[in-house]
Amino acid sequence: DDTVWLIYWVVYSFFALLEFFTDIFLFWIPFYWLLKCIFLVWCMAPTSYNGSQIIYYRFIRPFILRYEKKIDSAVDRASEAAREVFGLAFRATQNAGEVAKDMANDAAADALKKQYLDNSAKTD
Repeated sequence: DDTVWLIYWVVYSFFALLEFFTDIFLFWIPFYWLLKCIFLVWCMAPTSYNGSQIIYYRFIRPFILRYEKKIDSAVDRASEAAREVFGLAFRATQNAGEVAKDMANDAAADALKKQYLDNSAKTD
């Protein structure tokens, strides 16, 4: 049962990705939303060989198996880039905290200096 739903969600994800890039053209097809609804119902129909299984086993699975190494290397590069970006962001926030602390200390010192000068001007 879980495999059937996982296959459905993989097919739905590919369909949503395809639809995202072609939505401007699909908008002009008459009754597109009705056709989309019928397609999705067909994909999740409670039969042993529904639409999502046909699409997955005939198109998506062979495509993924053919380009598996390229997909894995692209995911590895993306995860390395994300780690680098998050590492830089983390270091930047640490540096920003130190800069903010220095600025607060400078502002406090300026306020004390101004208060001292005001008090000494009043006593003169």
